[in-house]
Amino acid sequence: MLTVAATRRRDELGTRDVLIPGATVWFSALGVLALVYNDQTSWVAHDGRAISAGGFVFISLVSLAFTPMTMHYTRPHVRPNRWKDPAFVRVNTHMTLLWSAGFAGISLSSMAARWVDSPPGYTTLNWIVPLALFAIVAHRSHAIWESFDDDVAESDLDRDPMWDLAFDWDTTTRSKQT
Repeated sequence: MLTVAATRRRDELGTRDVLIPGATVWFSALGVLALVYNDQTSWVAHDGRAISAGGFVFISLVSLAFTPMTMHYTRPHVRPNRWKDPAFVRVNTHMTLLWSAGFAGISLSSMAARWVDSPPGYTTLNWIVPLALFAIVAHRSHAIWESFDDDVAESDLDRDPMWDLAFDWDTTTRSKQT
């Protein structure tokens, strides 16, 4: 994690990725806790998966106070003049909340696996349910983005800059001829 944080560069768009630095801090703290509670029966050893997913819930919810977590990943797909558009901010807020709910479900599933304490329950709650939740959230997030992207594409057809240039050139040419 530290290598990723140290070698990452700020993207061309000037957007900050809150997920990588947040995860770096969270997992560093979790690593220190694991060193302090260095025992196979400690709460860190038993609830590590739930605590990890809980960290992503925390990171994504805190990002809503500043810039929704997903905005770093969606900005390259829209024009810069749309970045402050309420519809763009709203779709990123919805996707960030969706990922928060998915990570919360993964965390709860991992905590339930500890209480079930049986091999089939462990496999189901620690692997099958989290993978299914991840797939559902990823699919739903993609559907939300596609819906927004289709709306943007339709509205941008009316304001295509090349069309504006052609229109301005045509107007300028006519005014010079008269």
